[in-house]
Amino acid sequence: MFSKKTSYAPRFAIWMAMASIVFQPQSLLAEPLTNANPEPPRVADVALQNNGVLHGQLLDRQGKQLPITKVQLTNGNEAWTIYTNEQGHFHVEGLVGSTYQVHAAGQTQVVRLWAAGTAPPSAASGLLFIQDNSVVLGQHCGSPVCGSAVRAAKHPLSNPFILGGLVATAIAVPVAIHNSDDDPPGTAN
Repeated sequence: MFSKKTSYAPRFAIWMAMASIVFQPQSLLAEPLTNANPEPPRVADVALQNNGVLHGQLLDRQGKQLPITKVQLTNGNEAWTIYTNEQGHFHVEGLVGSTYQVHAAGQTQVVRLWAAGTAPPSAASGLLFIQDNSVVLGQHCGSPVCGSAVRAAKHPLSNPFILGGLVATAIAVPVAIHNSDDDPPGTAN
């Protein structure tokens, strides 16, 4: 009686090749393992008004004012907590030119406040916060959508999962094709 020896290597190779094809898009969107050049936080320049007054406004995504919303401001040594008025406006008095962190509407922004008359020409006259701002701007992309995915797409072979998938496919497909001949030895094709 003829006994056929079954090898699981071709099946394993086919499964590995299919897995590398299926999981490749997910690994492309994965965060990079190391980020040698992290993007520095974006700092906004804002001109203070006379008497160190900072003006700002909070809006939702549709552009509607956010009334009675907490705004927190700190420079590392001191902290201020204020609330917006019915139109979403707020102001803080007695500030000096320095770097501050402002937390409002679910986001934190670093701002460099300039004393009245000392701000660069590009400085804004106040702060505008948009609640849950997930809009991706062309000038600055802080979103995960265009952050790590775009960097990974520029250099896909730097992702170890993609490289491993390509190597597994390059090995598995020829092995599977070679071993797919199920005819018993000694028979003609």
